[in-house]
Amino acid sequence: LPRRAQNIIADVPRDLLARTAAFLLLKDSRSSYAIEGERPPQDRIQRWGRAIGEAGRQPLDREELLRLQRIVLGDARFVKLGFR
Repeated sequence: LPRRAQNIIADVPRDLLARTAAFLLLKDSRSSYAIEGERPPQDRIQRWGRAIGEAGRQPLDREELLRLQRIVLGDARFVKLGFR
């Protein structure tokens, strides 16, 4: 199955694949917020997508988790970053 999937997407232009993945990610994020009864601003959903897109590029450690958290939260002047 993995080989078959790779063969299928090998012929898809990279930009189309990236746009499709971004669309599906944003749709999934909106659905998750809806399930929780939340209505986050559009820019927060976009920041979430950016964080997901950057995830996995660096080794996962405390600093990387905080960096991703800063991306999602945006203006975190009034938020204490960290683990809860």
